[in-house]
Amino acid sequence: MMVVGKSVPRLDALDKVLGRAQFTADLHRQFPGMLHAKVLRSPHAHARIVSIDVSRAEQLPGVRAAVTGRDCPGRVSWMAPRILALDEVIWAGQGVAAVAAESPEIAEDALELIHVTYEEMPAVFDVEEAIKKNPPAAVDRGLGRYKGTPQFTPEAPNITGHYKLRAGDVEKGFAQADVILENRFSTSRISHSQLEPASCIVRAEPDGGITMWTNGQGVHVIKALLCDLFQLPGAKVRVINPYQGGSFGNRLRFYVEPLTTLLALRTRATVQLTYSRREMYVASPTRLPVVTYIKTGAKRDGTIVAQQMKVIVDNGASYACLQDGRAAGSGAVCVYRIPNFFMDTYGVNTNTPWAGAYRGLGTPQVNWAVESQMDMLGEKLGMSPVELRRKNVLHKGERNAYGEKVESIGVMECLEKVAREMKLEEPCVQEPGPWQRGKGVAMGGKQNTPRGRSEAEVLVYDDGSVELLISCDEQGMGAETVLAQITAEEFKIPVERVKVTRGDTSVTPYDTYSASSFTVYNTGNAVRLACKDAIRQLFLAAAEKMEASPDDLELEMGKIFVRGSPHSGVAFADLFEPFAIFIDQRRTGLKKGTPVRARGIFAPSPAIPWDKESGLTPKMWNWFQYNACGVEAAVNMETGEIKLLSAVIAADMGFPINPKMCEGQIEGGLGMAIGASVLEEYIYENGLMTNS
Repeated sequence: MMVVGKSVPRLDALDKVLGRAQFTADLHRQFPGMLHAKVLRSPHAHARIVSIDVSRAEQLPGVRAAVTGRDCPGRVSWMAPRILALDEVIWAGQGVAAVAAESPEIAEDALELIHVTYEEMPAVFDVEEAIKKNPPAAVDRGLGRYKGTPQFTPEAPNITGHYKLRAGDVEKGFAQADVILENRFSTSRISHSQLEPASCIVRAEPDGGITMWTNGQGVHVIKALLCDLFQLPGAKVRVINPYQGGSFGNRLRFYVEPLTTLLALRTRATVQLTYSRREMYVASPTRLPVVTYIKTGAKRDGTIVAQQMKVIVDNGASYACLQDGRAAGSGAVCVYRIPNFFMDTYGVNTNTPWAGAYRGLGTPQVNWAVESQMDMLGEKLGMSPVELRRKNVLHKGERNAYGEKVESIGVMECLEKVAREMKLEEPCVQEPGPWQRGKGVAMGGKQNTPRGRSEAEVLVYDDGSVELLISCDEQGMGAETVLAQITAEEFKIPVERVKVTRGDTSVTPYDTYSASSFTVYNTGNAVRLACKDAIRQLFLAAAEKMEASPDDLELEMGKIFVRGSPHSGVAFADLFEPFAIFIDQRRTGLKKGTPVRARGIFAPSPAIPWDKESGLTPKMWNWFQYNACGVEAAVNMETGEIKLLSAVIAADMGFPINPKMCEGQIEGGLGMAIGASVLEEYIYENGLMTNS
């Protein structure tokens, strides 16, 4: 390989280091006269809106619009919360009114002039209370009945979905067990805390349409959402995506785009809405808190014979949510060989900030519970953590509890390397005083969803330069660089000769969005196919000039030559005919001024519907990605203070297109893991977040 597999510098590195890279909030100065939006938020976790009066705010000089839930479209999308609360608020922080004004300060003053009368209602904050048939409160009384969303009948007022997995005979399995271990695990609510808060600019166009700049994920998905909510024709909606300052799943739901669009259409002006850091905590999606019950049965030799699980995923106050906890539970299915497996997973609403994807849609929370259970089981059996895991790990060719055939699994190799590197079997050196050292290891897997379709276009210009057009997201992970590497490899040119144009619905072809670690797989394969189509067109033109078969041609460094004769090639630029008044420009062939245009379309093979009673299917997910981690930590036994002394991580990632960026991904994941484990937690009092 010439470029792929090499740690080439990121295309955006210099611009980002020097501050030249454009993020959404950097664009503000380009729009003189732009209006600024601010949102009034509920102080109550659950309350009826008795009355709301925006008249005084509307009369404040500089205010151009003040809106409430009554002014919002009647349609609701499961991809977005209700734009503003209508009649009832269901979490503390939900928007009840918004204003657009000539300055942020005027907008803030206007919010203070809005008068809202609330009547508090019973609320439910505990997910295990919320899951009951008769809970303390029904969070969303319209659940399953919203116009524009899939219709369903909840099995209980707050249950948004329930997935059942029944593999083997779990009662028989437990009867064969020598040891049975039962535990309950729970994880906290935390924030993605990505560097760039949610930000959106919408310009109302003279034709009644809009142009939007946003750091939301998936420009074509956002466009479809806006067209549906506001009944706008596709030709009148353009969505542009500058660089994104991180997401980690936070921007997979769209909570600033609809409101900014509403205000822009109402004022016929350009409006921007950028969340404060506090708003990111109380009004944007959080990580899903998960409660996991595990009952494990094993033989004395460590062979696991049965496992029963109940996974309860706390959606928070999510309108029209389809969450059933299946993704979270997948982390328990993809690692170990468990012949008798019984699992129920639930998505449940509570009167807390709405939750969603956060680096795995609940999978790490369940992975942590499973791995903690494995350590406890190992202690009970007198087996080392590595020995117990080695005995029960799935092997290639076997089937997991879903019924999927395991095609690739390197998780045990990851664990062996981690244990060896950190000298797991050697005891920690203890020092006098309150600090005690310990070592631990864990491994896990995370599903990749078989969703989405990616398209890519490649343009080869008459000077031999190449442009790649894509619509996937660049959230900071280096997607533009990797996709440029793939393009350069196919054309056998330096990566510097590839221009990447990304994220503009009027220019770049369809893509779903970048999530579930499928960007390089989905969009990368679309890029490869587009490159191959472009090269095919170049070969056809070159074959005519060179009087050779296209099958005998190769290319290198912008030249095409007959295989075995690299010194007699034709440059890309020489394949394009110049304009001349004595040559018929309608005849076939490549023309100067008209680039070769090629398109590639790729989508993973779809999932196979699972049996509703057993949950079994030969294809639930696209693949699983695996890793292992070991740490040595010290705990102050008097104060509880924790020090992370060392960490070792191994990832089974397949073939790394850019190894150094993969290392960066792993290190970034470690940083977030430290925060999730020991530093971060939402703290509430009567549903109000107290540590925002």
